[in-house]
Amino acid sequence: MRRRVVFWGVAVALVALAVSLFGALRWSNPQPAAPAKVDLEAFNRNRVARQQAFIDTVTASGQWLDAPGGVRYRFIEDALGVGDTLKRGDWVAWQVRVALSNDSVCFERPLAFKWQATDVPTGFHDLAGRTSVGDSVEAWLPAHMAWGLTGYQTLIPPDAIIHLNYRWHAEP
Repeated sequence: MRRRVVFWGVAVALVALAVSLFGALRWSNPQPAAPAKVDLEAFNRNRVARQQAFIDTVTASGQWLDAPGGVRYRFIEDALGVGDTLKRGDWVAWQVRVALSNDSVCFERPLAFKWQATDVPTGFHDLAGRTSVGDSVEAWLPAHMAWGLTGYQTLIPPDAIIHLNYRWHAEP
């Protein structure tokens, strides 16, 4: 009988020790909390600032113009505003060359879209509103004004700064 009492006493003591160690480990090694909204906003602000610093560096010399959202562009050949003012849904037809910041070409082809009525990147719509038929333009677009965090098919990686060259044609 005495052996049984000692056995159960030792067993209870071991269980109590295990529970206390588990609790101590659990509290000393907490699971990481999900990022707060403030953390994500700060992360995105820093990401945009880094991309803008890069664009500022590559456009430091020359006659670059600023557009909203951090887009920088310059006219290689200016048709001097020959085109009409665009209205929502008007067709825009460009011959484009889209490259990454390391100048690797993603694609080079004709591109036609309806102004402010299609899902091409926001920066494209903004540039179309600032240029006209006959213009040749070089532009740098930060990721949030191009294809953003998703990229474009397998051609453009997520969060990529885009180096865009285009010539605006009269017909799509």
